[in-house]
Amino acid sequence: MASSNIISDGLTVLRNAQIAGKEEVTIPGAKILYEIMRIFKDKGLIKDFAPKKEKKKNLLSVKLKYDAKGNPVITQLKQISSSSRRVYAGNKSIPRIANGYATVILSTSKGVMTGKEASEKKCGGEVLCYVM
Repeated sequence: MASSNIISDGLTVLRNAQIAGKEEVTIPGAKILYEIMRIFKDKGLIKDFAPKKEKKKNLLSVKLKYDAKGNPVITQLKQISSSSRRVYAGNKSIPRIANGYATVILSTSKGVMTGKEASEKKCGGEVLCYVM
């Protein structure tokens, strides 16, 4: 049976692929995951990503990034909101994780963006995940 939480599935596949040392991984091709991968690419956490169609399914092909020693660039990836427990934050209460070192990703009325961008635009939203 397929899971109903697409964000959780995508993040778990990324996390497991990095632990296994994979170069490329395929995740579900939902629009929200596309936007999260766009932020990851902008922050330099992944090499690249591209939409892919396979057997009438929309997928995303993600190329993972490692440092010179072969360690994953993404050291920690955690989902905050889930389908059973939504976590919302106003523009003044966006969480700072790891003293601002982690990137918090929010789904706002103006689109998916980082916590820093949301603070600058003075909008809050659902806290999706954070990545270090």
